[in-house]
Amino acid sequence: MAIETQDLTTPAESVRDVIERIDAAAVVFTTLIGKSQASAMKEEYPERAYLAPRDAPQFETGSAPAPTPNQPVMQKNAIETISRTASASTASDAVRKYGMDEVLADDVEQQLIGCRRDEEYACIGIITEPTADPNFISTGVTGGLEDPGTYPARRISFHGLLNAAVRDQTGGAFSEGKVRTLKQVIFENTRERADKVMLVTPADQVIADDFSGKIEAITNVAGAENVGGAATRVRTVAGNEVDISVQYFRDSFGRTSVVPSTFLKSDTAIIFDPQMCDICELEPLQAQMLYPDTAKKRERECFLRSTLRVLNTFSGGTMENLS
Repeated sequence: MAIETQDLTTPAESVRDVIERIDAAAVVFTTLIGKSQASAMKEEYPERAYLAPRDAPQFETGSAPAPTPNQPVMQKNAIETISRTASASTASDAVRKYGMDEVLADDVEQQLIGCRRDEEYACIGIITEPTADPNFISTGVTGGLEDPGTYPARRISFHGLLNAAVRDQTGGAFSEGKVRTLKQVIFENTRERADKVMLVTPADQVIADDFSGKIEAITNVAGAENVGGAATRVRTVAGNEVDISVQYFRDSFGRTSVVPSTFLKSDTAIIFDPQMCDICELEPLQAQMLYPDTAKKRERECFLRSTLRVLNTFSGGTMENLS
């Protein structure tokens, strides 16, 4: 991750420049999904889902069928405040060392990046449920999402926003079979083969590299070499390097990108549809003066307020308690 030092005590545009330089590969989930605007500390939204098919033939001259109002299922999540503090003494800025022009500017940038990484971890690295989870309610705050006037400090994670049918909590080893089964359940409930993304731990990425089914690797046509008999996995041979990294996993239920993530719990893997998730921001990532600067010290609070929405609770899935 390339870090550049700049003066962030000037306009807000400087902070936005820093945000854009954060390595997308470091925060895959929150980078791939969409963005929306929140308007309250408890974000409420309707779930998107297809109507179930029915057998209702009509005669040519028949009247219109009786109305069957479709009442969408309402979902909710709490706005979470993520905050860090940057600080530097005036003396540290006066002394030029380690190639930094301004210590405070460098610290602000690091804390802004830290906030983005904290947001990623809150979405996929901590499993928080809608109810009966003590981590969902912060110390000193009573009540939950259903209680007016009191709001928990922690958002519901991606796992907690999904329907129980697409959460494989049976445990066992991560395998191609588990992935195929989960994708089948997702397809049966959403009735669509939308492209999805699967985030896995680095250890499970190694296992995914050895899947024997229909796998596409990064290929160089001039140096491609077929591998494994009837399997369609391909490895690239270029000079002394052999590339067998999996880029996509394709089966009858659609194509899924396979991406390693260091933010996941060590015993989990998740599949998500980027079109069906978004980060709902109440206040975007920013840096504000915490106290008036003194002759000896300057401080900036770096923070954001956001939550996670999953617009269809069957659109993704999880594999939990993996061994």
